[in-house]
Amino acid sequence: MSLIYNISSQNFAENPNKIYFYDLENELSGFQCQERIKKIKDFLVKNNIESLGICTKNHLFLPLWYIAADSVCKNIFFLNPEFNRSLINSYKEKYAINYIAENLGSTSFPYLKPIGNNKTIPKNSLNKKIRNDILFTSGTTSNPKGVVVPDSSYLHIANVLVNTFEQRASDLELLAMPFYHSFGLVRLRCTLLSGSSALICNGLRDFPSIYKFSQGTKISGLSLVPAGLEVMKTLLGKKVKQFSPSIKYLEIGSSGINKDLESWVKENFIDTIIYHHYGMTEASRSFLRPVIKNENFNKNDNWIGELTDGCEYKLINESNLKKIKKGELLIRGKNLFSGYLENKDNEEKTIDGWFRTGDLCEEINKKVYLLGRLDNQFNIGGEKVQAEELESIIESIEAISYALCYQIPEKVMGYKIICLVETVEDLNNLELKKLISKQLDKYPNYYKPVEIIKVSSVPRTQNGKKIRNEKKITRYLNELSKSYQ
Repeated sequence: MSLIYNISSQNFAENPNKIYFYDLENELSGFQCQERIKKIKDFLVKNNIESLGICTKNHLFLPLWYIAADSVCKNIFFLNPEFNRSLINSYKEKYAINYIAENLGSTSFPYLKPIGNNKTIPKNSLNKKIRNDILFTSGTTSNPKGVVVPDSSYLHIANVLVNTFEQRASDLELLAMPFYHSFGLVRLRCTLLSGSSALICNGLRDFPSIYKFSQGTKISGLSLVPAGLEVMKTLLGKKVKQFSPSIKYLEIGSSGINKDLESWVKENFIDTIIYHHYGMTEASRSFLRPVIKNENFNKNDNWIGELTDGCEYKLINESNLKKIKKGELLIRGKNLFSGYLENKDNEEKTIDGWFRTGDLCEEINKKVYLLGRLDNQFNIGGEKVQAEELESIIESIEAISYALCYQIPEKVMGYKIICLVETVEDLNNLELKKLISKQLDKYPNYYKPVEIIKVSSVPRTQNGKKIRNEKKITRYLNELSKSYQ
């Protein structure tokens, strides 16, 4: 279809002097984009590259490779540069990736012919007649899964978001989320389809420079996970009033947002269009929750939002695949991926055209509420406890900002619950345990953590999600212990 290439090329040709891409040191005009995209496209055509890998942190030239490849390549693989090198090489061989663009820089327009790759792509994993983007899941407990997203899906969602946020060619969006993750890549597609400009940064590590940039060139769009907003909140301080008035739209993604942060957003981004999205790589933006300024915010309100156009859902349990009011959330529609690279993964996660999210949800008055992950259920002496529910109860204590609960084997009950706690007040261990004990006093004994550990920060991923893998938590606690010695 090459829609991204066609629209971008037209915009660059019609506005050759407009700056489309910035970083904190450089900028690219429409004319410069055209010139570089032609060189990349010529390279891809000359070397017959149908499957391109992009393996880099956010970079000024990455959109140019993506635009050029959209017109030439059938498949574009987005590889996390933090993946083990042997894993990247194995993907290159197994999935017939002809060339990997990495270490992008000012001279990153290669002319050397890449080594050919004649490996056969696994049967049924990729449809050569369709333009696909392939992203990889985080792989917290196993090797990352390759998620195949066809152009019909990602173009549908990008257009929905452009219309929802009223994104225009006059906008300038801060793109700080990694492009090898779904959130960041979708936002990049939105800027390309709307003809907007983008400030491309590798995270918010240099936010003082981003703020300085915004004072001279106004940023009108933001797309961040709650952890990124927390960084912004901390670093901006009272300067937020000099930054927020120009922000026209804000998309929040990934994990839940706490009461203090949402209050801060509502107070300081008064005229901003704000939505919090639900949906993973496989089913991007299935629901959009509007963050309304004057709504009564309830910390325990886990409504996931309004169903996105072109999507549908149902709740099921293992014994009853018909639609029910409480069970696993299944999604299908125009936003859905076409499958995983490995057929065995498709068998586990799809059923009759529906994607199994693994999320436990409940429908009340035609609204869907997230209760937690099915694999985050604890089995304590045969009794089920939902990790997210328990954490929410503990986090409702005013002195506690975050709680993370996980289970480890125990002889008598089978498992026991351990709770890591991040506080907003300086409490000693005894005070902390008393507060939590009082909060859980009316709950059954199997709800009560056997061990409570105060930490400076609950372990979270780059996207702000809590890390629940027992081995990773143990490693985190060991490193924390060494830092105190």
